Amino acid sequence: MKLIDYRLTTRIIATFVVMVALVLALGATSVWTLRSNAAEAQALIASVKDPAVAQKAEAIGRAGDSATALIAGLVAFSALFGLGLGWAVRRSVKGPVEEVVAAVTRIANGDLATKISATGRDEIAWLNHELNQMRKKLQSTIADVRQSAEQVALASSEIASGNADLSVRTETQASGLGDVSEPHGAFRLGRHGGDERAADQL
Repeated sequence: MKLIDYRLTTRIIATFVVMVALVLALGATSVWTLRSNAAEAQALIASVKDPAVAQKAEAIGRAGDSATALIAGLVAFSALFGLGLGWAVRRSVKGPVEEVVAAVTRIANGDLATKISATGRDEIAWLNHELNQMRKKLQSTIADVRQSAEQVALASSEIASGNADLSVRTETQASGLGDVSEPHGAFRLGRHGGDERAADQL
């Protein structure tokens, strides 16, 4: 698996754990080296039969023990501080990232009214600011589309009303033409009938 396949907070914690492990390894190596050198020095000094040298050897041994304890304490403090710092960084990243995810989910679900908090000056605050700008532009675009749709619906209604009015006028005019053509046909029929009667009389 690639490193990018893991969550950001997991990678942060893993980085701090590796750093703490390195500090512990370095401290353990230093303590072991110091104890080995102190033991060799004490063995070498013990071979010399001189009370003054023996006292100095004891003083050196006590100083070595103090240095070993100091190094061990510093290593332990560094390890705990590293773990605490890693946990704090994880929390400082995880919370805002979860807020960004929640905000994007709300926008995807159609909630464009809720403002996204953009406090701070880090990259996540910058991302929140840009998400707010995107939300405002989406609101403006949707308002424009809605207005255009309403205008199209109004125009369609006006066209449908005009077509209905035109259909009514066409039917009225057709009915009027029918009324005019009926007397004309009756007149022609009467005239032809008169001609036929005159021919019969002849």
